Amino acid sequence: MSIPEDLVTYHKEVTGEIVWGLFRLQQFEQLYGTSLKTVDLLDLTASLFFRVLYELWFNSMAMSVRVLMDKNPQTVSLVQLVAKAKRHIDPVSHEGLCCELEEGLAVIWEMSKAIRTYADKVVAHRDASVFVRNGRVRLIPRILKKDFRATFNKMGELVNVLNGHFSDSEQSWTLVTRPDSDAHSLIAKLESVQAST
Repeated sequence: MSIPEDLVTYHKEVTGEIVWGLFRLQQFEQLYGTSLKTVDLLDLTASLFFRVLYELWFNSMAMSVRVLMDKNPQTVSLVQLVAKAKRHIDPVSHEGLCCELEEGLAVIWEMSKAIRTYADKVVAHRDASVFVRNGRVRLIPRILKKDFRATFNKMGELVNVLNGHFSDSEQSWTLVTRPDSDAHSLIAKLESVQAST
């Protein structure tokens, strides 16, 4: 069995967005999350540039999570991929699969709440009305790199469940971290330049 024709585009776009999110996160972690020494180096060489880059990068990852978890039926999202996939699953012969998909989405929905709230409040709307509800100020949640990693990984696991159902093979995908990444190369070059000055 292969992925049904009406799911191919959804599957390809959702899987691509998850993989792209994980690649961005990997580079982000290597540039901003390896050590205080690295952050000091970035600040010393081009603090404003790397601060702007940090914010753009972080916001981009938050919007990816937000889009992937969009419940609007007109969007291409993980939520819609699961909803459409469930129409192709026979509940008698695959008892429990629909429940596993729904439970997986519920877990991702809960674990991504802070990221989605951040994306809604800070990235999508930059006005004061978003921060106030019922006369009370709503705090912007704190998000850590591990929140992104856990969310993107859980999304990948859910796509792997679908892949396992719609494929004859048990093949699944995971992101492999490359030690020779662009972020590591940039840091090495900056350290080299800093040492020679």
